Amino acid sequence: MNVKFDVDKYFLLLSILKHHNYSENKDIKRLMIKVKNIKEKYSDDLFIKIFLENDVEPGFLLPLLFCDKKYKIDRSFVLIKKIYENIFKTKEFQKIYQETIVFQSKLKKEWEDNRDFINKFLDNIFRKKMIMPQLTIYLTHPDLPSGRCYSNYQMAIYGHKEEWPYYNIVYITHEYLHSIFNSLNLNNKKLIHCLIELITDNELRIALNKKGQYFKDKNIKIGHDYLRKTEKIILPYWRKYLKNNNKYNKNIITFYKFLKGLKELK
Repeated sequence: MNVKFDVDKYFLLLSILKHHNYSENKDIKRLMIKVKNIKEKYSDDLFIKIFLENDVEPGFLLPLLFCDKKYKIDRSFVLIKKIYENIFKTKEFQKIYQETIVFQSKLKKEWEDNRDFINKFLDNIFRKKMIMPQLTIYLTHPDLPSGRCYSNYQMAIYGHKEEWPYYNIVYITHEYLHSIFNSLNLNNKKLIHCLIELITDNELRIALNKKGQYFKDKNIKIGHDYLRKTEKIILPYWRKYLKNNNKYNKNIITFYKFLKGLKELK
């Protein structure tokens, strides 16, 4: 797996804007008070306001615009960049940034310690040589629950507290698998997401911890609720696939095609 960890101030700030309501971090809360004051200053400028709002998903690609010289940056984006850079200078953001750097260091070591195990695990699951794209993972503060893969840009955004052992390693692998499956141009995205959760959130989590059960860790639910019904339909076939004793067990692609044809999933 070709994974590179990085911390980018733009992505970090954008994650704060998008996910701050999920955090009790005092510095994040103080920073958002300052952001609110900035928004009031530009209250008549809808374009500027959009990129200081909570739902700032389009903004996650702004650093690409700032860094790639082939894009011509217009006046509005220059102003946004200046506003962001002023926020970077605040003591609250500086502290959040430094804590994210510490998170990066810890996560990088944990990843390197477990990379060989994960690679071997995935070889046994895939049973087929897969394209392993380069993926740069831009980390956010662990108090900001973030996880999104932008496969077309070979990048992902990630940050989270460790809710159970190997939590972050499991979900970094989860995001990387989105990149792998995206390269295969398979069209049933919901089914692919279910497979990714069965592979990483469940089977890998159990393998790393050498114990556990599917869909929960103690009292913590694992995975997305909206996928659970489909995953439980798949689960008996998935267990047979893992035992390598069925006609559709050649590799993960033949298994995907088998599942896609199931009447229960129509």
